[in-house]
Amino acid sequence: MEPSVLVDEKRLQKDFDALRELSKDPEGGVTRLAYTEAETKAHGYVAAEARKIGLTATTDAIGNLYVKLGGGHGRTIRIGSHLDSVNNGGNYDGAVGVLTGLEALRCLAQAKAQLRYPVELVAFRAEESARFNRGCIASEIATGGLKIKEAKAIRDSDGVTLYDAIKKCGYNPDKLEEAKWDKSGIKLFIEPHIEQGRVLEAKKVPVGIVTGIAAPVRHIVNIKGRTDHSGATPMNMRLDAVAAAAEMILAAEATGKEAFNAGKATVATVGMAIVPQGSINKVAGKAALYLDVRDASLTDRNYAEKTVLQRFKEIAKRRGVNVTTEETQRSKPAVTGKEVADVLLRACKKLKAGQMPIVSGAAQDSMHISNYGIPTGMIFVPSRNGISHAPAEFTEMKHIATAAKIVVTAIMDAQQG
Repeated sequence: MEPSVLVDEKRLQKDFDALRELSKDPEGGVTRLAYTEAETKAHGYVAAEARKIGLTATTDAIGNLYVKLGGGHGRTIRIGSHLDSVNNGGNYDGAVGVLTGLEALRCLAQAKAQLRYPVELVAFRAEESARFNRGCIASEIATGGLKIKEAKAIRDSDGVTLYDAIKKCGYNPDKLEEAKWDKSGIKLFIEPHIEQGRVLEAKKVPVGIVTGIAAPVRHIVNIKGRTDHSGATPMNMRLDAVAAAAEMILAAEATGKEAFNAGKATVATVGMAIVPQGSINKVAGKAALYLDVRDASLTDRNYAEKTVLQRFKEIAKRRGVNVTTEETQRSKPAVTGKEVADVLLRACKKLKAGQMPIVSGAAQDSMHISNYGIPTGMIFVPSRNGISHAPAEFTEMKHIATAAKIVVTAIMDAQQG
């Protein structure tokens, strides 16, 4: 029996409904922040479902979940994504990759598929930047890019370090190095994901084969002016940190728009601004901005980053305030592997699923894995209205089922190589 015919939309829907119930946000959507009880419960659900089909679920030193089907000593085919979300986010980002992987294991087990290469589902921790202002944390650790020293320095808005958050969840960050993958034992990695954009929906194409993944460089921008009384300080005597910050935000936006008008894919965003000790009756003396610049082209991204930071300095000088920047993350864009793309393309052809090449504007766990030297592929399924990181995030179950069928078919194809 062909395992892909066993993919069950109703079973998948049940999985997504269960995850939603475990982490419903009172304001709508879901909230499953990295290394919180909600994320842990989501991992627990997947582990429990794996045990129902007789598989063992294990975790590594930082809490990544692994479920393996098949024995032997062959290199492993890995599939998966993440289960954490942003605050008040959607129930599909990341979860599509984990739950289609879970469904693939069910189908392969039910069909008693002969596996030359074992198949392993991976659910990463801490992909979203929502808690620690740094994304793809667990996959970065798995590929050797983040060390204990950094884990002790990275903090959330409450001052909790990544190291302590991992420990509080019952894992052992002192053995962080043991979570690193041995790439010689991995044949390939596949990550199904929602597009988080409008391209597939607009073109009425059910599947995107990802060819490249944009990566962020991030800075905290600290602006120091002078705190004064909002009523007693004349307008020409102010060193207003918030006014300077506002101009900097617009400068970042302008840089991104200039890149777009030049035919580039660069984006520049200030997604968070903080005014310490701010008050309606103060001229703010301090402000902090969180800058994110991305592109799949390293050259274009570096140019935009340099331009934005130079403009910030010019604004600060003209306004008489001081600006300093602290780089918090610099990830390398990735090109996905042709070997895996070909496997996915053959699966689409066999299933008669329409597909198109597409670039991921969002950073993904696959970015680190591909750059680590593991053959990596991603498939995208459409996002309704392109909405993501919001309660209205939605992907039709028929598209998620198609992704599961592609994963199963690709796994069986890869058994021949």
